[in-house]
Amino acid sequence: MRGPGNQPAPAHALRIGTRDARWGEPLSAAAVRASACFEELRGAVCGYLLTLCRRPEEAEEITQEAFLRLYSHLAGGNELENEKAWLFRVAHNLAMNHLRRNPTANNGNDTAAEEPEEPPATDPDPERLVLEKERLSGLRAAIRTLTDHQRRCLYLRAEGLRYREIAETLGISVSSVVDTLTRAVERLKKASDGSY
Repeated sequence: MRGPGNQPAPAHALRIGTRDARWGEPLSAAAVRASACFEELRGAVCGYLLTLCRRPEEAEEITQEAFLRLYSHLAGGNELENEKAWLFRVAHNLAMNHLRRNPTANNGNDTAAEEPEEPPATDPDPERLVLEKERLSGLRAAIRTLTDHQRRCLYLRAEGLRYREIAETLGISVSSVVDTLTRAVERLKKASDGSY
């Protein structure tokens, strides 16, 4: 998409709609698709990147770069069969490159990204709330027993990626994905005494 004077449109122009509010021109099909993907997948991609980078500002920056690459790819006339898998693969590669350039970026001290959030308290029963908190605490402890690789595979599976897509994202074989997820589930069961 081009703006006045045939200049490239800025990244903020990528949003759902049919017109660019800044220039009043129709958005390209690539901009609409990239914007829709951004709205749908931004949180999932950023959440996955937090399992790699652990610093929210780095994960957010890499997320933005991945979506800009999606837009560029689509604007270049390229088609994608599965934008979600493509985005996770690009985000993964960008994060790996970032970690190679900045070895201290993943210090491993912050485990908040891999822990499930507590659901909002909707049950007024105090006993049930305490039991739920204990269950979540046990689940967090069990997740901490997983290797980084197992957490990544599990996260991508939880985001709805198929085994083949996880394999492509992580650059491993499908059988490795199956083995890793099987071991992760077994480890979670063992760490939680089978209560999950």
